[in-house]
Amino acid sequence: MEEYIDKQNAIEANKIAETKFEEFWNKRKNCKVINVTNIPYYRNKDIDFIVSGTTFYGTFEVKNNYKIKNKNIIIELFDNVDPNLGEIRVGWYYYSKADYFIFMSKTTNYFIKIKNNKEFRCWFDEIHFNYPLIPNTPNFNKKTGKIQQSAFKSIPFINIPKKLCSEWYW
Repeated sequence: MEEYIDKQNAIEANKIAETKFEEFWNKRKNCKVINVTNIPYYRNKDIDFIVSGTTFYGTFEVKNNYKIKNKNIIIELFDNVDPNLGEIRVGWYYYSKADYFIFMSKTTNYFIKIKNNKEFRCWFDEIHFNYPLIPNTPNFNKKTGKIQQSAFKSIPFINIPKKLCSEWYW
């Protein structure tokens, strides 16, 4: 029998990014950070954090750039891309309602912040065909109890128009 990678490992690796993000905001004065990753209402909208302050409010989806260690952002287009493994399902890019996407790199200690708005989505929907769809190894999803195969696009940060994103050091 073929051995599959448990998607839970990827989720656990993403917890590192979430912890770093929370630490980053907790160091800011007049900021309140609420981790909502375990609240079903927010999980269904793919929102990890709510950050509020005297001059700022936003919801964030945090991603760990652990797969590719070269300042490429990883955007999951499919949660399951293989019809032999079940229903085709779109990935977080299509259903996230977060105000911002945060892509983090453990190797560079940088956050890449992208506003999840119409301007970014129009740009991405236009250019993503220039990049191959990269399938992950099929994996077992503990939540659904099924084997699935997600797929993503790897987009070089340098190709994203500067007006659509910003970079922070933690």
